[in-house]
Order: sequence, then C-alpha cells, then structure tokens
Amino acid sequence: MGRANVSRTLLIVFNFIFVLSGLSIIGLAAYNLATYWDIAAIAADSAVTIGTILLLTAGIITALAGILGFCGSLNRHSGMLLGFFVLLLIIFMFEVAAAIYTIVHRQEVLDNLRTKLSTDIQSKYTPSNIGIQRGLNAIQTQFKCCGSYNYTDWASSSWASGKTIAFPVPDSCCKVYVPGCGLDEVQRGGANLTGINLNGCIQAVSNTVSENSNIILGVGIGVGVLQIFGMACSMILYLELRK
Repeated sequence: MGRANVSRTLLIVFNFIFVLSGLSIIGLAAYNLATYWDIAAIAADSAVTIGTILLLTAGIITALAGILGFCGSLNRHSGMLLGFFVLLLIIFMFEVAAAIYTIVHRQEVLDNLRTKLSTDIQSKYTPSNIGIQRGLNAIQTQFKCCGSYNYTDWASSSWASGKTIAFPVPDSCCKVYVPGCGLDEVQRGGANLTGINLNGCIQAVSNTVSENSNIILGVGIGVGVLQIFGMACSMILYLELRK
C-alpha cells in the first residue's frame, strides 16, 4: 500500500492544483473570447472563437474533475477515482482538439481578417451596417489603431465621401475620444495629426491573435503534463483499492 499512499498524497496536492488551473483556463478563455468577439464579427468566421470555446469547456471540466479527484483520493473512493480518470482523459482530448484547431486555423483567421477589414472600411462602414460600424470602432479603440494598413485608408472609403477635411477618420481613431474628434482639426492635433492613432489595425490585431494563441498553447501544454501525471496517479490508486 506504500505506492498507493504516495499516489493518494500526490493526488490530493495535484487536485488542488487542477482546480486552480481549471479556474485559470476559464479566466484565460473568457478573456480571449471577449477580446476576439469584435474581431469575429468583422472576420465573419467562427474559427476565431471555436478554439477558445473548446478551451473554456476544458477549463470548466478541469475544475470539476479536480474537485471529484480530491474527494475521491481523500476518501479512497474507487468510483470517484475512476470518474476522475475518465474526466481527465476527456479534458486532455478537448485540449488537444483546441490546440490543433488553433494551429490549423490561425493563419486562416488572419487572412480573412485582412480581407474583411479592408473591404468593410472601404464600403461597409455605414449607418445601415451598424454591426460592422460597432465592430470596427471597437477594434480601433481597443487596439489603438486606425484603418486597415494606416489612417489614410479611410480617405478613399465611401464613409469619407463628401467630407472636406483631409484624411477624415472616425472618432474611434482618436487617442482621446471626443464626439466629432475625427473630423476636427484641433482635436486631431493639427497638421501633425498627433491626436489620432496613425498605425493600421491589421498588424496590431495580427500580433495580438498570434501572441494570445501562443499563450493558449503554452497553458494547454502545461496543464496537459499535469493531467497525464494525475491520470497515472489516479489509476495506480484505483487499482490498489480494487485489490
């Protein structure tokens, strides 16, 4: 029973870690889902959110599995330990699926986003497309950017038609938001345009998507290693209790 006692002690400790890691995954996935919501609306592609939703599901199951495994190892309950093992296996498959989906579709999302940003800025930023307006405004505000490649993209858009100011931009391009600031010479910072963000959104969003994808993959790998260890310990203790 010496090996079983060691496994039981390790399981109690690691299940506490599993609960914390599950809550961390839920927080990370929720943050990414909130961050990418407006990007998904512009990209018109569910690939932005599917990988994150898979990870969120894995985080919820991880937290529940940690509680189940903790109770099972503490009470030496073979049924709970078996359930813990099965849940960890399911979580592991979810995380592998999320990782593969993120890797496979990351470039697809970025390519769709580049195309859609340019198209929407040029022809769809209109009152009749309120969803696209809100999405573009949210992206420009959140990422402190303006236009697809730079602020001059707006000058050739249908939205800028009839506007007399040179290089007009929406208010969401302003560094400090004030209604009408995108068309006000003073608020824009004069000829030097010091009051608006000059860099385009494609690069800013692409960098954020890539960075956050790498974070998700790193967290998934770290938790996956813990889960493999937890499955091994739970199975050792389960088999010992069944003797």
